[in-house]
Amino acid sequence: MKKELNANEARTYEYIKWYLSENGFSPSISDIETSLDLKSTSTVHRILKSLEEKNYINRQSNKNRSITLVDGVDEYDYKNNITLLPLIEYRNMDFDVFDKENVQDYIPIPNNWISQGDFFITKANDDSMIDAGIYNSDLLIVQKIQTLRNGEIAVALINDRNLTVKRFYMEKQDRIRLQPENSNYDAIYFKNIRILGRVKKCIRSFF
Repeated sequence: MKKELNANEARTYEYIKWYLSENGFSPSISDIETSLDLKSTSTVHRILKSLEEKNYINRQSNKNRSITLVDGVDEYDYKNNITLLPLIEYRNMDFDVFDKENVQDYIPIPNNWISQGDFFITKANDDSMIDAGIYNSDLLIVQKIQTLRNGEIAVALINDRNLTVKRFYMEKQDRIRLQPENSNYDAIYFKNIRILGRVKKCIRSFF
């Protein structure tokens, strides 16, 4: 029985299987780094080394595009196992946050990480939620909804220009409190705010 994979290992493994099935040869280190939005080639090498040690892949260390799957791995069905989610970064304020002008990339995500509904990915842009396990530059899988329950982690648009990740609370007199999970940050309050979605999963950026 193979050892369990962490989030970045699972994404990388699924991407390798898809790439092999689509192209007939393995992705390069640069392909993996760029497509999965990993921080550096050293991150990719660490993940690949772990996949080797856990007996998911084989590779020749002195050759590029030499990754092969370990015998016995089931044939991969791209359409049934992976969804490409848009990576949203609100850079072009002349357009809505969800318009294509603010989609920086598409990231492959295993289908069993998401349920029915619309999802997108964004990056945590500070350390205000570290006590909830969300660190700066982590990738967040977000379900696109506008109504949240108190205590859920929201991605919200502040002043029509800044994305923020905080816990959502609706208080008396319809005042909204966005609560950080870091004692170095204060809560922020609004009467009206645009909720973009609810954080469903965090993908750690270790390096």
